[in-house]
Amino acid sequence: MILAEIRKDPCGEIRGFMLARHAGSRACAAVSMLAINTVNSIETFLDDDIMYEYDPDEGGYIRFSLSGRPSEGASVLLKALELGLESVLKSYPDEIRIEVKTEVKTEGEIKPASEGCESDD
Repeated sequence: MILAEIRKDPCGEIRGFMLARHAGSRACAAVSMLAINTVNSIETFLDDDIMYEYDPDEGGYIRFSLSGRPSEGASVLLKALELGLESVLKSYPDEIRIEVKTEVKTEGEIKPASEGCESDD
């Protein structure tokens, strides 16, 4: 089973993701394409400071993270990745598990969930 972990900051912004345990199925191909396209698009078209590691020999393991708050473009691409993963889950519910984790530490300090979040007002 594919494990997809989406990491969000306390404001709900996606700051990174990790994928592991690919097994060569159609679901794995879809997840790999979504992830690689997201990383390549952010790296090629945007100026966000990113870090990633990829190991195809470890079941297609990929870990991606932004070192700061995502640009508007990166935010859209990461939300599109999340939407795509949810679509794969609907089509292949026995082949993927998605976990969303909220980071409570920001830049070394524990902050309230609402601190630093922009209001939609």
